[in-house]
Amino acid sequence: MKDFLRALYLEHTEYFDQFQSQETVKAMEESFRKSQEYQSLFEGEPLKSVLEELLRAEFEEGMSRCADCFQTGFRLGVRLMLDCLT
Repeated sequence: MKDFLRALYLEHTEYFDQFQSQETVKAMEESFRKSQEYQSLFEGEPLKSVLEELLRAEFEEGMSRCADCFQTGFRLGVRLMLDCLT
């Protein structure tokens, strides 16, 4: 079941991204602003490739955490529905 829920989230992340809170939108905008501001500090090799590798790793970690949260929320919702039925 865990693998199914992870696949469900990861295949349709664009759908879930439509429901971001104002705090998430604000944090994303701030992150983008900071990355634009500091981008010039990391121009040239090898700094640029190291930064890209770090950002890619952080993105993968973030996606994995989001999938874990989705799984937990999905299970909680199912438990709540079952509790209401019994």
